[in-house]
Amino acid sequence: MRCPRLPIAPLLLAALAAACGDEAPSPTSPETAPVSAAGAAALDFVQVSAGVEHACGVTTDGKAWCWGANQYGELGIPPAGSPDPCSSRPCSFSPVAVSGGLRFRHISAGAQFTCGLTNGDKVFCWGRNDGGQLGTKSTAEGNFTPGRVAGDRTYRQVSAGSGAMACAISASRSAFCWGSGRLGNGTSRSRGPVKVSGDLEWAQLSVGAGFVCGITTTAGEAWCWGANGRGQLGNGTTTTSGTPVRSAEGLRIARIDAGNEHACALLADARAFCWGSRVGVGTGGGGIGRVLVPTPVGGTRKWNGISAGALHSCGVTVIGRGFCWGMGVGGALGNGSTEDRFTPAVVSGNLEFVAISASFVFSCGVAEGGKAWCWGDNSNGQLGDGTGINRLVPVAVAGS
Repeated sequence: MRCPRLPIAPLLLAALAAACGDEAPSPTSPETAPVSAAGAAALDFVQVSAGVEHACGVTTDGKAWCWGANQYGELGIPPAGSPDPCSSRPCSFSPVAVSGGLRFRHISAGAQFTCGLTNGDKVFCWGRNDGGQLGTKSTAEGNFTPGRVAGDRTYRQVSAGSGAMACAISASRSAFCWGSGRLGNGTSRSRGPVKVSGDLEWAQLSVGAGFVCGITTTAGEAWCWGANGRGQLGNGTTTTSGTPVRSAEGLRIARIDAGNEHACALLADARAFCWGSRVGVGTGGGGIGRVLVPTPVGGTRKWNGISAGALHSCGVTVIGRGFCWGMGVGGALGNGSTEDRFTPAVVSGNLEFVAISASFVFSCGVAEGGKAWCWGDNSNGQLGDGTGINRLVPVAVAGS
């Protein structure tokens, strides 16, 4: 398994043996002072995104909140202003408001950095920047205040990866990537957006660890590029590609999600397929090996959403039930156990989910009514429940 270039919680190391604002206020603005959910009105989330050791969400008023590790300002507040120490690094056990006062429609938490799409269709990023993953053309190591991605484009969607790269779809449906990794045009490093090769019109993109998958506006075609040692490009080979190659041929895909070494897709007919490292594909038969072509997730359920993590995946059925599968280390499957399950296992709590985001050794989701729930490893406060205690079943994010 390809590991991100960052310090990972000890639990994960053991397992491995997302009102309009145009410009962010200056770092001296009072809006950059950390605001904790503990003193705020109830948080009503419309979306959450689980990163590597932190998570973020957008509430109904468009505000962005983050929780978990904050070594590089990935929570959108100064590391020195972090409320709590976790695993010998700055963190917050509960949600804090992202500085800058921007209003977001979507947020994506990556590996020690975060990107979001504002109500004004502009992309802002913050956190670690050693590989140029903030896309601002800055050489600064990190930035705890959201900075606009370079250029004057407007965007439809953004995805921050579990490495040092992010990608976004422009208003004209072209794909652009930045940071360090396979950027889709044969290059591997840029501190500002570069256009992905080809004349494809993109509907959605997802950045994983060293590879990217997306779907086009043409009948839900899937295309991927990047690392392929475990078959994560879904084209029946293990050949790496620096530019997009056709993936999951013959399937009409409505949504796609790239994980660490596997990917999953939701089809137009509500079936779910996964491919790549067998640990997260949900086809049964254990977690050893690789699946080179898209294979149906076990069972006959109809799905409304799916998310590929590092060692596990999760999905939400059309009736709102949450299921996870893969390695259960830390309680990442949310079923009250740390045992591995290689076919879908229901998430405990009888919750009715809108969406679930699977990450490294934890997962987060939004339930009907806007409450956010997380479960799994909590060594860096990434569950946001006000503690540093691992949870085998979903626990409510503080303030929601």
